[in-house]
Amino acid sequence: MKKYDEDNKKEMIVCNCCGQVIAPVGSSDKAAFLAVSQVWGYFSKWDGFRHSFHMCENCYERMIMTWAYPPDSEEETELL
Repeated sequence: MKKYDEDNKKEMIVCNCCGQVIAPVGSSDKAAFLAVSQVWGYFSKWDGFRHSFHMCENCYERMIMTWAYPPDSEEETELL
C-alpha cells in the first residue's frame, strides 16, 4: 500500500502483510516487492471491487511456502 510518511515528507510503499516500509514511491524500481491489483468480476464474492496490495519479498516467500503448488518460475536474462 502507499502511505505518506510525515517524518520524511514522502509517499512510501509499505508491505500490506507485515507493515515494513519497502521503498519511497519515486525509487520503487530499485526495490524488490510484489504489486497486485485485481478487479473482481461477476459471480465472485467481491463482484465489482478492486483489491490492490504490495508485499515485501520475505512475506511473499512465506506465503508461497504454504501453497500446494509453487508458482511457475523461469529465469529472465534481461532485467529492466
